Order: sequence, then structure tokens, then C-alpha cells
Amino acid sequence: NFFLNFFNKNKIQFYDVKVKVDRLDNILNSLKIQYVDILKIDTEGYDFNVIKSLGDEIKNVEYIYFEHHFHDMLVKDYHLSDVHSYLRNFNFIKVFKIKMYFRKTFEYIYHNKTL
Repeated sequence: NFFLNFFNKNKIQFYDVKVKVDRLDNILNSLKIQYVDILKIDTEGYDFNVIKSLGDEIKNVEYIYFEHHFHDMLVKDYHLSDVHSYLRNFNFIKVFKIKMYFRKTFEYIYHNKTL
């Protein structure tokens, strides 16, 4: 609060906001989206849960693009090997990997071999 509002120190800058969260398969079905070319995920450590929330709709996604952090700044309950194994079970193969500058973070792209 000190740095965000230096001249008005008594005003609180933080407050709670309720956010509706839904699974990707529910969103795709409600919007009647039958096919996804590229699914870009950037949820800061929650990426694997987002991928799993596709459910059976994962078969209709051609590319999945996500980050994986290899540092302790984000709390994750999974490892990259978990994501890799999960995607392999749905016929995805890793087609791209790059390290982000100055970070222990990589970006990955997986391709659905059946599409």
C-alpha cells in the first residue's frame, strides 16, 4: 500500500473480488466450440489443472502451449513429468521447448498427433 499509493497512505488499495471459475470442457460446450487450434495457457502454476479440466474435449485441441516454472516462487502440486505423461496419454507430442530469458521457466508446445 505504501508504494502503490504514496500520497494517500490511509486509503486501502487491496480488496477481495469473487471470481467465477469453471472447467474448460464446460466453457467449450456452453459456447459450442467443437475444435481448438491453439490453447495458450498462462495461469502461473495452475497450468496442469487447466489442461486436466479439458476432460474429453482434449481430443479436439490441436496444440497446447503452456509455461512451466522450475523455481519455488510458485506453489505447484505437480511436476513437468506429470504434464508430459498426461498429454502423451492423449496422443500429444512435445514439438517445441524454449527457455525464457533470466528465469527458470520454459515454454512448451505439444501437438495432438491425431489431428
